[in-house]
Amino acid sequence: MALRQRGYQRAVFSSRKLPVPVISVGNLTVGGTGKTPTTLFLARALHAQGMKVAVLSRGYKGSASATVNVVSDGSQVILRPEQSGDEPFLLAQHLPGIPVLTGKDRGRAGAYAIDRFSADMLILDDGFQHLSLHREVDIVCLDGQRPFGNGWMLPRGPLREGPWALSRAHLALITEAPLGAKQNRSELASQVHIYHPSLPLFYGYYVPDTLITLSGQKTCAPADLEGKRVIALAGVARPRSFLRLLLLLGAEVVETVFYSDHYQYRCEDLTWRSKNALVVTTEKDAVKLRALGVSEPEIWVLPVRLQVEQESRFLECLKKWLPSRR
Repeated sequence: MALRQRGYQRAVFSSRKLPVPVISVGNLTVGGTGKTPTTLFLARALHAQGMKVAVLSRGYKGSASATVNVVSDGSQVILRPEQSGDEPFLLAQHLPGIPVLTGKDRGRAGAYAIDRFSADMLILDDGFQHLSLHREVDIVCLDGQRPFGNGWMLPRGPLREGPWALSRAHLALITEAPLGAKQNRSELASQVHIYHPSLPLFYGYYVPDTLITLSGQKTCAPADLEGKRVIALAGVARPRSFLRLLLLLGAEVVETVFYSDHYQYRCEDLTWRSKNALVVTTEKDAVKLRALGVSEPEIWVLPVRLQVEQESRFLECLKKWLPSRR
């Protein structure tokens, strides 16, 4: 990985530059650092400021195999979750007015977004290691509890590349602070600044939104979970984070049903139906459960959104790296 990075830095390998700014949201580890919520936050914020944003994703585990796959054209979601991949589908659902595209070659996908949708700002979801596309800004999401995992690269640990890769980042967003709980920030900062002494650090935490049933027929406030018997269902990279959020909301978690990240549910996995408890799952899991045809009223979905501390300062810092708009 170090040799590969050096090859791009020394122009041994070419990096395609597109005629509009590209912002990459990525991480050092495999999953669970908040890339998708950060991409949602950025896309909404930049779109609200009048920019024609498009989101580019690889489309991990999606069956659509064209060079460029349009998940959403901004007015409607075109692909099903099994075609697009669960995360691009989730992005498309939550980003009306913003095209979402997938493809292994994000440079081609970006050129298509510029030509077809007149995009003037591209957000590269999970793009820190996609060095074949030039970007103006690299945002690295770090888990506030274990920013570098166990310190080992794959397959012994969760690191995709070593912490030295932070040297090419422009901003770091430290996530995984449920409901605003403060971590030991000075210790976190010292760990990060070993590898990039001047890297600006920002902090974000997850805020629960209104719960909704899989069928979409009922809603309730997150506070309504207090004292309720709950089964936590999750197939995400960090299910313990989801469990911690439920406990912070006062739920009595009587059972956990956890699967691996991007798990594809089967009907035989749905074993909780006879239990006297509410099943609460994540938005990412809800996408796959609905695709499976599950719409039972006792299954609730707990959406979360990313709250960035000092949001205006974060966006100002981001824009310092972007070319001035005419």
